[in-house]
Amino acid sequence: MGFLDRLGQKLASLVDDVAVPEAARARLELAAALADRGDVQAAALEVQAVLDDRPEYGRAWRLLGLLRWRLGERAAAAEALERAGDPESLVALGDVYRELDQPEGARDALRRALEQAPTGPVAAEALRALGELHLAAGRADKAVRELRKAAAAAPALAEVHALLGEAFLQAGERDKALAALRKAVSLDQAAAGGSEPTAAASPARKSAGGSEPTAAAAPAQKSAAGAQESTAATAATRKSAGAQEPTAATAATRKAAGAQEPTAAGTLDPTAAAAPAATAAGAPGPLGVRLGAYATLGELVLELMGAGAAAAGAAAAGAAAGGGTETQTETQTEARSEAQRAFERVLAAPAGSPGLQVRARVGLGRLRLYERDLMAAHELALRALGTDPQAPAALRLLADVHEAAGNLMAALEVRERLGEPALELTLRVGDPAIILRHAQAVLARDPTDPLALAARRIAAEPLPTPPSDFHGLLLATHRFLLAQAELSVLAPEVARVIEALDRPLLVAVMGEFNTGKSTFVNALIGQPIAPMGVTPTTATINVLKYGAKPAGRVVYRDDRTREVEWADVPQLLRALDAAQARSIRMVELLYPSEALREVNIVDTPGLNSLIPEHEEVARDFLAQADAVIWLFAVGQAGKQTEAEVLARVRAERKRALGVLNKIDRVSEPELAAVCAHVAEAFGAQLEALVPVSAKQALAGQGGRFAELRAALEERFFRHAREIQRTAARDRLARLYQRARAALPAPAPPRDDERARLDADARDFQLRFLPPERARIRAQAETAVHQAAREVQEFVRPRTWMFGQNEAQPADRDFLIEVLEDAADAIAAGSRERALAALGPAAAPRLDGQVYGPLRAFARGYLRGGRVDAFFTRTLPRMALDEVAIFRALMAEMPDLDEWLLQPLRRAATAHHASLRRATVRADRADRAAALEREHRLSRPLEMLARALETL
Repeated sequence: MGFLDRLGQKLASLVDDVAVPEAARARLELAAALADRGDVQAAALEVQAVLDDRPEYGRAWRLLGLLRWRLGERAAAAEALERAGDPESLVALGDVYRELDQPEGARDALRRALEQAPTGPVAAEALRALGELHLAAGRADKAVRELRKAAAAAPALAEVHALLGEAFLQAGERDKALAALRKAVSLDQAAAGGSEPTAAASPARKSAGGSEPTAAAAPAQKSAAGAQESTAATAATRKSAGAQEPTAATAATRKAAGAQEPTAAGTLDPTAAAAPAATAAGAPGPLGVRLGAYATLGELVLELMGAGAAAAGAAAAGAAAGGGTETQTETQTEARSEAQRAFERVLAAPAGSPGLQVRARVGLGRLRLYERDLMAAHELALRALGTDPQAPAALRLLADVHEAAGNLMAALEVRERLGEPALELTLRVGDPAIILRHAQAVLARDPTDPLALAARRIAAEPLPTPPSDFHGLLLATHRFLLAQAELSVLAPEVARVIEALDRPLLVAVMGEFNTGKSTFVNALIGQPIAPMGVTPTTATINVLKYGAKPAGRVVYRDDRTREVEWADVPQLLRALDAAQARSIRMVELLYPSEALREVNIVDTPGLNSLIPEHEEVARDFLAQADAVIWLFAVGQAGKQTEAEVLARVRAERKRALGVLNKIDRVSEPELAAVCAHVAEAFGAQLEALVPVSAKQALAGQGGRFAELRAALEERFFRHAREIQRTAARDRLARLYQRARAALPAPAPPRDDERARLDADARDFQLRFLPPERARIRAQAETAVHQAAREVQEFVRPRTWMFGQNEAQPADRDFLIEVLEDAADAIAAGSRERALAALGPAAAPRLDGQVYGPLRAFARGYLRGGRVDAFFTRTLPRMALDEVAIFRALMAEMPDLDEWLLQPLRRAATAHHASLRRATVRADRADRAAALEREHRLSRPLEMLARALETL
């Protein structure tokens, strides 16, 4: 009920207030009676007849204005109320002008009402209406100023505090908004008797998962909303069944019932909470304002607890990960309860408007989504859409529910229905055409958006399908790694894998030092190729390959090579000192042996070599080898160090044939015992164990090498291609793992930075501005006191009864300079403190929006006539004491709140918003870089790895 409504209910008392003759009073009383019976037109004619005869009856004009307003004749009502001219009529006139969409006329009427009645209930109504006008026009600072006055004049009026909360919210002062809204709610509940209308419904509501009042609790609500409310039993049954997301059956049922199926998701509308309550609610007047306060309070609490738009992604991620509701802190629990009570109060109100019903259901849905109760959130979204099928906030809620449940395409459909780009969501869907469409939509709004630019590029560059054959996959991997700077170092490894498939089987002869490896290799080849008798400090890695003629090649660690004549190889190797041996990576020995056509042999130093570089190269050859011959010495077999290396060979999935060498040094029983010991200790790591004497074999004395060759044929040579392919696959799989590990780590999210910026913004508003206001006022008063003393000194007082105080033009100029210097000092000090609080980056904004305009205004204000007015009108007849002069000068000073503190507040808000936008944009740039790395590196790598698994 607004001010006009309240006046309209007092028609009889208005008649009593009109001082008219009895005949006219009778007609006015008849008019009131006719209006009470609903015959407003006849009532207006009776009043008009009285005024035609006696137009000076002002109260009668007010009565006519109210009747014309009830008839919907807004212009005639405004004319009549203007003729009335008293404060109450002027406040009513302001309301009529607002309905006529004439805010200037409304403001003028309300200001005139305040001039006539600066205090009291009518003043409170005028101030409230002025605040509401400023709020509707987006002038939050002026709205706060007028509504604060209204709250001081009528501290128990709930709608004033509700509007003040909306004004604070629009001004960005969320803490003050929260306090004002809580005050409004408290006053409203106190006026209602201190009990909440939804109290009777709470047990059923709890059993239903806390959604909203049941049918039994709020029948009027049902009729107002026009939507069937589910009972507690239904919700409890659904919850006990573990339902977490909308089912196909639910959708089918709604479709069969003719209900429109919403298909998308979104976030809390950031403008919903900031809208003036009366406007957003669609229910003008104190009731709409009070209910709007409940809705806005709930939305603000949701925002502050992180359950609004910012939490939608977290809720979706948590639900997708299968996480349950986390244990909430006591503060969070209290906040959730407060928000829920506020929304339920709106839903329980029999006169709640559809707009408020939607806001309350969306708010409750946000709470349920925050708690991961997806089914309840989904139902609330559908109920809100049943009230308003096009409500953006309800559609965004539904979309967020779909996204949290993993229904990405459904969420995307709703986003598109809203006409809002959902680039992040499309990237999760992964359809290039959809990504491209949404990227273009974002770029239409911001052509430089880094994430949209990256998304457009990757959508236009589909990834190639990896080859379906192994050799082609190797070539594709090699090309891919070469093309990526971050991974190109791995490309040579793929080249070696490709080379390994085209060369003979590579068998590494390994074992600890002094097991007779070189003698064994020579016996295996049938020629004394490998150098024997070298020391551990001068041993080298020797690779035996087939060559058309005998030759040698030394490959150094710095990639230099040196060709060596075959006859000079033994002497070269035996002549190496420790430093020279350390500089050699390997020695290639080329020999025209038929055996080397089938197999290349790596003769390695012992893994207990004294040269760390040889140990490293030997282990590298282990990774490259197709198979391993592990040489035990009969007198030292079964060491723990051998067990460790053989376990590594097994882990590398290499086939290993065990060879027990130097059997010529033991008897048959001793040999059998050693073989049994080695088989028991290493049988799981070896394909087989063959005892030999390489020395006897090289001397042509047998040495049981026929048994060895048979084992090699059975275990290695017959399966050479299979072994090579398996080894190549394993090497490629390990290489993919190394490539994944080498991928650049994504930049960490800037959540901490955003939280710090938000904390800085709150601190500035709450901890900097209030003491700054006190400092500035104290400085201004000190400066004006000083100016008052100066005036007292230079003014010549009157010397006779009818004389006047006088001052010279130079005195005027001097006073202006004093006041200008004071204004400059105040501005300079405030600027220094503000920069210390905001940082140097805020300097251009502060100079351009606060302190520069303040100095210019102060000079223009003082030199533009204010000081002249003081000297010509005020000073001549005033008492010449400091206090009187101080008060007179203070009356002439500009409002520091309006000209310094409010601009400073706005500049700080804009500064922090700019920093936050920069942080958000940096986040998007990081996300864009991560997206491009994913498209360029991660996804191709994963596609190659998956292709390898299918081969």
